[in-house]
Amino acid sequence: MSPETRALIAKRGVSVWLRAELPVLVKRVAKRNTRPLLAEGDPEATMRRLMTERYPIYGEADITVDTIDGPHEEVVSAVITALDAHRVLERRP
Repeated sequence: MSPETRALIAKRGVSVWLRAELPVLVKRVAKRNTRPLLAEGDPEATMRRLMTERYPIYGEADITVDTIDGPHEEVVSAVITALDAHRVLERRP
């Protein structure tokens, strides 16, 4: 979320947003208790608020990969494919 971090990533790398729907995110974060922002109150309501605040900024990523509740290997494959396509587009005159 930090503008400085986003600027540095834009200058030196490629940003990838692993976008997910609320039910998928809620299921993922329920597996760990290491999320301070979700420790108090209703985690789903907090996630919904965070999505509203953060998704517009995340949407500025160079690449967006939609993720589902499936094997990690599928997401990794989708990210690699998206990075390859991004690299091809960057080479075009």
